[in-house]
Amino acid sequence: MVLRQEQQKGQIFLSGFIYDVWLELARRCNFTFTVVRSIDGAWGSRQSDGSMNGIVGMIDRNEVDIGLTAFGYDVERHEFVDYLLPFGVFKYGHSL
Repeated sequence: MVLRQEQQKGQIFLSGFIYDVWLELARRCNFTFTVVRSIDGAWGSRQSDGSMNGIVGMIDRNEVDIGLTAFGYDVERHEFVDYLLPFGVFKYGHSL
């Protein structure tokens, strides 16, 4: 897993390569951020009404500005979000 979270005493601690890169980018570019979990625990799948759920849906509805996770590229998701170039290749796909 590239992004890992563990809960200790009611607090969630994030760690992993993607999060470390994000922290360094925030430090170098001098911005702050708030971590928000996916409202339904999903990455993003098309719903019967044509909308997306999960992180992709949150981006599409402007509830968040960026989805920071190891997304697999999906043509349906691409209609709703822009992807970065892959920066890692893992056993089951690319990390975007």
